Amino acid sequence: MNDSAEQIAQTISRHAVAHPKRDAIIFLERGEAETERVTYEDLEARVTSYAAGVESEGLGSRVVAIAMPAGPAFISLFLGCLRAGAIAGGAAPRSPSSGEEGRSSSRRASDCTSAARAATSPTVVCPSMMRTSTVP
Repeated sequence: MNDSAEQIAQTISRHAVAHPKRDAIIFLERGEAETERVTYEDLEARVTSYAAGVESEGLGSRVVAIAMPAGPAFISLFLGCLRAGAIAGGAAPRSPSSGEEGRSSSRRASDCTSAARAATSPTVVCPSMMRTSTVP
């Protein structure tokens, strides 16, 4: 883990101990309406869980593209990747507001694969599908 990623991980952990019930994330859908709040305690638990999953998949030293829309889950997974030593970047799939709702899992997987090819990494993480895949 590089110094900056380590500092971010340590800061979250410190806040989770010192201020567990304070809001760490207040997500505003389209920047307008509050849709979710995450405390530091919850954020720490999510980040720790995602970091363990990233490490167990052997992705700790890899570059990964996170294929999911913006929101607290994306932030948690991004931070979990950093904590695990991965280099993470966003590869957000189309949003429901773009008329893409109701797409099949195979179509979403195809989007994830395309996103990985567009990224510098051969590895894409699709947490909404609860799987990882490697692009040839």
